[in-house]
Amino acid sequence: MESDDVDLDWRSIEILQALNEADDALETSAIRDATAVEDNRRILYRVSEYLEPDGLVTTTQPDRNGTTIPPKRIALTEAGSEVAQSIVNSRGNASNLEDLPSLVDQLQATVEMHSEKITALEEQVSHIDEQLTDRRETDAAVSTALTDLDERLATLEDEEEEEEENGN
Repeated sequence: MESDDVDLDWRSIEILQALNEADDALETSAIRDATAVEDNRRILYRVSEYLEPDGLVTTTQPDRNGTTIPPKRIALTEAGSEVAQSIVNSRGNASNLEDLPSLVDQLQATVEMHSEKITALEEQVSHIDEQLTDRRETDAAVSTALTDLDERLATLEDEEEEEEENGN
């Protein structure tokens, strides 16, 4: 089966390529991490509505462990492997104009995904910076308190020495 025989959007192509590069079946979270497809629902939708009915992938649901339902595992079929390889081969050729809208959508989704990750990382850095500022303020307050205690202790020791000298 060739990639021209199946009408796939860029997300489906990304899923096939991720599975093709994997040594074994993948869970949706691993596919999400390996592609620009931003959430598991989109992956499962394409798998159940397009890729599996076209015979390109198979899904298995591992047995339950207690109350936790394990994620589905998705694997390429032989036909899926052929299509994925055909896509890899055709991408080596110059893209034609029909491919451009799909490639633009794919790039836009990739940029959005990276932008979201950057925003999340910036928020984490800001939070850590606030924690460091709080920590510095706490350290300064503790240092001041220790200095005050040292001074009080020195004063008490001096007073005690004076009392001993005056009292004896």
